[in-house]
Amino acid sequence: MAINYIKITEVELFSKTNIDPVGLLFVYKEKFYRAINDAAIDDILYLFDSGAIKELNDLNLIPDTKISDLKLEGFNLVLEHERIEIITYSAEWSFEMLKAAAKLVIEVNKVLFKYGFETKDAHYNNILFDKYIPKFVDIGSFHRRKNNKYWECKDEYYRSFVYPLKIWASGNSQLARRSISDPSSLLLRYEFTLYKHPILRAIPKSIIVKISYLLEVLRNLSKFDLDNILIVHNPKLKRKILKILHKISQYGFLPNNNINLNRLERVIERIKRPLYATKWGDYHFKVNKDELFKAGGRFDLIINLIKEYKINEVFEVGGNQGMLSIELVKFIDKVICSDYDEVAVDSMYINLFNTNSKITPVLLDIMHPIYLNNPFIEKSKPQVRLKSQATLVLAVTHHLILEQKKSIDEIFEAVLQYTKEYLFIEFMPNGIDKNPVPDWYKFEWFKEHFEKYLDVLLIKTSTEDGSRILFLGRVKN
Repeated sequence: MAINYIKITEVELFSKTNIDPVGLLFVYKEKFYRAINDAAIDDILYLFDSGAIKELNDLNLIPDTKISDLKLEGFNLVLEHERIEIITYSAEWSFEMLKAAAKLVIEVNKVLFKYGFETKDAHYNNILFDKYIPKFVDIGSFHRRKNNKYWECKDEYYRSFVYPLKIWASGNSQLARRSISDPSSLLLRYEFTLYKHPILRAIPKSIIVKISYLLEVLRNLSKFDLDNILIVHNPKLKRKILKILHKISQYGFLPNNNINLNRLERVIERIKRPLYATKWGDYHFKVNKDELFKAGGRFDLIINLIKEYKINEVFEVGGNQGMLSIELVKFIDKVICSDYDEVAVDSMYINLFNTNSKITPVLLDIMHPIYLNNPFIEKSKPQVRLKSQATLVLAVTHHLILEQKKSIDEIFEAVLQYTKEYLFIEFMPNGIDKNPVPDWYKFEWFKEHFEKYLDVLLIKTSTEDGSRILFLGRVKN
C-alpha cells in the first residue's frame, strides 16, 4: 500500500483543541480522518485485527472505518471514516430517534464486550444520524475494560438516555429535550429522583445531595480513590468499611454498577412514547394522497418543477410525516424533512424505516431554532448544517402569520437562511379554516414581499379551489 504523507497545515482540523487522547480528527480533500496518537495505536490495531471494527462496520453501527494510506505529520497511523454529510444534534431528535440512539449505544457495547473493550462515554454527542440510521462516531471512546462486571459509563448512560426518555414518556417533552440539548445540562440522579418522586422535595436538598453522592460512591467503588472518600477519618477503618461495602455491593445487596446489557436493553424497550395527540401529529394520515400526487396535482407540480430545474438538494419545512419528501428522495440524493411537531417527526421517523427512505428527519422550529453551546463544534447552526439548494415551505405561512403573529419579513428572512438557490413557498389566500382574514392579507401583499427577496420564476394556483398558490423563486444575487 503506497503511503501518502501530508503536513498538518494541509488539513482542516475538526476542532482547534485536541482533547481526545486517542487521536486527532481532520478533513482532507472532503474526506474524514482520525490520526491516532502513538499511545493508542496498539489498542486500535487490536480492534482491527480481532475483527471488532469489521463487526461494527458490518452491523452498520459506526460510519464505515478503515486504515488509511495517509500518514499525517506527527502521526504513524491514520483511519478513514465514512463521512456523514448532514449533521443533526440531540436537541433536534424526536422521542423515537433518542430511543434509537440509546439502543445503538447498547448494541455497540455488546460487540465491544466480546473483545474485552467498552465505550468510556455514553453521551449523545457520540452519535450522529446517517439519514435515519444512528451511528456511533467516536472510536476514541473505545477502550479496554477494567472490570468485567462494570460498565464505566453506566451512570452517564442513564443521565443521557434513560432519564430523558422516561421524562418524555411521562408527557414532559420540553424538560426532556432541554436535558439533552447540551452535555452540561444532563440531569443528575438526585434531580431525576426528585422529579419522579415529588414528595421527596420536602427533604432538605443538602441531605438529598449527600445521599445521592454516597449511593454514587457505592455504585462506583472501583473508580474512586478510597483515600478521598469521606466516611470516617480513620484511614484503616475507612478502608475496611469500604471493602466490606464493596463486597456486599457486588452480591447485589447495595446499589452497584454491575452491567447486564440485555437487561438494560429491556429497560429502554419498556419506555414507550407518550400517546398524546398534537395538531400535526397525524395530518398526512388524513389527506388524500392520490389527489395530491395525481397529474397536475399540488405535489405533482412541485415534483415536476424540481426535476425541471435539476434540483438535487431539498430541505422541507413543515413536512409532517414526510409524504412529499419520501417521493422526492426517489430521485434526489439529499432530502431533509423537518417539522416542529414532535409527534409528526416521530411518525415520520417510523415511516422512513418502514419505507427505507434515505431522508434526514429533523425536529426543528425554524423560527426558534436551538443553538448549541459547544465551542468544539464548528459551524453548528442549523442554518449552516441544513442549508440546501432548494427549500420547500408548503402550507405553513398562514399559520405563522395568522396564528403565531410572525411578520412576513421575519418569515422570509428565516427560511432564506436555509436556502442556497430556490424557494418554493405557498400562499393560502383563504387563511385558516375559513376564518375571516385581515384586510391586508392579500395575494398582492404576499407577492410584493416575495419579490423583495427573490426573483420570480413561477406563480401558479395549485389547487382547484384556489386555496393554494405556489410561488417559486431564485435567491437574489
